[in-house]
Amino acid sequence: EEGIVQIAQAIAVRPGYPGNYASLGLVHLRAARYEEAANAFAQVTRLEPQSPEAHTRLGAAYQYLGRDRDARAAYLQATQLGGNPSALANLALLEYRRGRYREAAHGYAEAIRRDPNNPVGLRNLGDAYRKIGRNADARAAYEQGLAVTDRMVAVNPHSAQTLQTRGILLAKLERREEA
Repeated sequence: EEGIVQIAQAIAVRPGYPGNYASLGLVHLRAARYEEAANAFAQVTRLEPQSPEAHTRLGAAYQYLGRDRDARAAYLQATQLGGNPSALANLALLEYRRGRYREAAHGYAEAIRRDPNNPVGLRNLGDAYRKIGRNADARAAYEQGLAVTDRMVAVNPHSAQTLQTRGILLAKLERREEA
């Protein structure tokens, strides 16, 4: 709460500075205050309409709110502005949830092309491939994701997020005991 007050003070001093609104949106997003996050990120997109990151963050807030149509529009805007892997992956997730697995696989593959060291993205790509019967490609994606997590564990063997992702990938590769 104190941080929100300080960010609000910074906004009062510099109301045209998008970084303050982005900070506010991130704080609200992490606190699961998705409507407030969406409002802050919408302000960032008004101040920086050419920012793919701003549109991606706005899309994420909408997605948390269950406003998939608005999320899709924000992610598409981000990709039209040059995009980032997160916007592509989130568009793919929306397709996956709609049962459009081929489209999801295509979106995840493009996100991985831009960010090949994302083990969660590789897991999601593998899941989409499995749904469309491309089991060898799914296995390859899972193995690539496992290799990434192995490198990450070598750097930080205590990262719970990395260990969790690694365990899921091992299970998908049917290495359950190791998982």
